[in-house]
Amino acid sequence: MIELNNKRSKISKTKGSEILKIIACVDKAMGLGYKNQLLYHIKADMEHFKRVTMGGTVVMGYNTYLSLPNGALPYRNNVVLSRNHDINDSNVTVIRNKKDLMAYFIREYLDVDSVWIIGGASMYEQFIDDCDKIYLTVVDDLKKADAFFPPIDDWVTVHETKGRENGLKFSIKELMRRRTRSVFDFSSAKELLPKFHVPFVHKEPCLTAFR
Repeated sequence: MIELNNKRSKISKTKGSEILKIIACVDKAMGLGYKNQLLYHIKADMEHFKRVTMGGTVVMGYNTYLSLPNGALPYRNNVVLSRNHDINDSNVTVIRNKKDLMAYFIREYLDVDSVWIIGGASMYEQFIDDCDKIYLTVVDDLKKADAFFPPIDDWVTVHETKGRENGLKFSIKELMRRRTRSVFDFSSAKELLPKFHVPFVHKEPCLTAFR
């Protein structure tokens, strides 16, 4: 049984590009996963993930891609950041480093506000200072974990949906930064484009099963 309860706080938005977002699910100790597997498979969380990322770009590390049960996520532009690995999947774009990734965003998605960092832990650590919002599902539970979400002391919850599923209480939170983000500014990063050229290959939507 699933029970949901919405709550929204009043807080002004911080200044930023509102392009990059993070989405994750953690336990109450900020544990993300164990042995390259998610700690939880909560239906409400997975439906939320599908709803907010659909039609956008999802960016992940190589191990996160390997953990997807059906490969590339359907109806989303799948990007994998990997220095050393190639992926034989026509629905995935592999990019080697963060600078090339940012150049790719600028050239192809500057006006799109739906770029999502979806894991794993090292990706969250790399990009948390470049993001404007975090969508974090926090489960009121503890599990053994070997991967953890980075600290979020500079972030505040602006919207929260509480629920219960199969005996587990959880909160789906939308967080925004307390301070103005100034680490990475898309409008001042166009000089990356001549230096970091990432060819864009249009791909048809993947038709595998939804996450």
